[in-house]
Amino acid sequence: RIPDSYQYKLRQGYSAATSYVDYLVGRVTEALDQNGYADNTIIVFMGDHGFHLGDNGEWCKQTNYDAAIRIPMMIYVPGVTSQSPSFSLIDPTAPGFDSAANTFAYPYATDELVEAVDLFPTLAELSGLPVPDLCPQDSGNIDTCVE
Repeated sequence: RIPDSYQYKLRQGYSAATSYVDYLVGRVTEALDQNGYADNTIIVFMGDHGFHLGDNGEWCKQTNYDAAIRIPMMIYVPGVTSQSPSFSLIDPTAPGFDSAANTFAYPYATDELVEAVDLFPTLAELSGLPVPDLCPQDSGNIDTCVE
């Protein structure tokens, strides 16, 4: 069993890493905006899988519980997911930062099943590129199956 004081430190470190990545994504999107690329750049943010932080007595990722099998997947498509290709950096370390004032609406959020294998054909279509054909049922004799 992991001591409670150490569990707190593990959760704190995980939260700090998540907050820092969020801040860095903000810096990237702000740079895209400042340099004129926000209106023609598709942004995809996703992770590999979830992480247990002591729920159900589990730590890390070695289960099939809900927390370990879900992944974050966010896609920004100029003119589709937002009509305003403008990003402003939200710095939670800035003096006077108010987290309650910095909430966002997600007009295209879904609870539907999404698989990471769907990402490439989706990006190809959004970019105006040809979408690869699906692999046949028996793909054992095909050199490259890109589905």
